[in-house]
Amino acid sequence: MYLFVANSDLIGIEPVNSAAWPSTLPRTRTRSVSRAPLNAKTCDAMSSAWSRARVAPANLIEGAIKSARGYLDAMEKGPGFSKLLWNFVDGSPKVNHFKSGKQIPVDSPISKAMSKELASRGFKFVGPTIVYAWMQAVGIVNDHSVNCFRRAQVALGE
Repeated sequence: MYLFVANSDLIGIEPVNSAAWPSTLPRTRTRSVSRAPLNAKTCDAMSSAWSRARVAPANLIEGAIKSARGYLDAMEKGPGFSKLLWNFVDGSPKVNHFKSGKQIPVDSPISKAMSKELASRGFKFVGPTIVYAWMQAVGIVNDHSVNCFRRAQVALGE
């Protein structure tokens, strides 16, 4: 999975293999080069160097490169990365009203559409479930249950 942290049209790309967290976390120091946040232009420019140095598995390197190129394409040809993604929710966070965590879905029609759009632009590792988790993380969707203490804070952007 690639985590894209969007703030306006700024982006950080960090390769994350969620299935390997138990084995990855103890090796964080030794893998810090391959897990360092990168900007899209650096990621695109470093493609051959990464391949030669083998700082990460080839599929992660290729995914990072293709995703960086997709991001740069959205920035150069429009509408911009942030606008592209926020357009899926008409520019405002989608606030759900779940009463318990059991009601929270793993994806949504919006995450499926966003995933399809990102994949069509060359992004890799952007399935609907990963995209939905990202949407939650950056505040495009607020799935905090109605009785959660964080719900109001997130709605205020805190």
